Amino acid sequence: MLLFGIGGFLVVAVTLWLMAEVQRWSTAARIGTGVLAMVAICFCVCVLFFIKTTFEYNAWYSHATKKLIGTSIKAIEGGRTEQVLKAWRELDQEFHWTYDGRGRFDELVDEVVKRIEESAPATTEPAR
Repeated sequence: MLLFGIGGFLVVAVTLWLMAEVQRWSTAARIGTGVLAMVAICFCVCVLFFIKTTFEYNAWYSHATKKLIGTSIKAIEGGRTEQVLKAWRELDQEFHWTYDGRGRFDELVDEVVKRIEESAPATTEPAR
């Protein structure tokens, strides 16, 4: 819905500017519609960049979270509940949310996954 409103604003602004240029409106009208069209284009580019960044962050967090959940499930099913809880508690202590970036979430998840995987007991192949 938001994109249609922004797209409509852009279409109207550029159309007005083109009409002003083709129909030779007054200089002030042509300059005004030209500035309006440029502002509309800049606004649309900013909104599209924001949307792209949001999708990128969603995919980025989803990938890291999927890895953390999968590793945790395998460890819990393997009977290492205490190691998983310890690793999650450490993650909780190390992770600090931020508005500025991703908060090193992927690095922290990689460290926790590594700790959980290292806590796995060594499996030996049965002799045949």
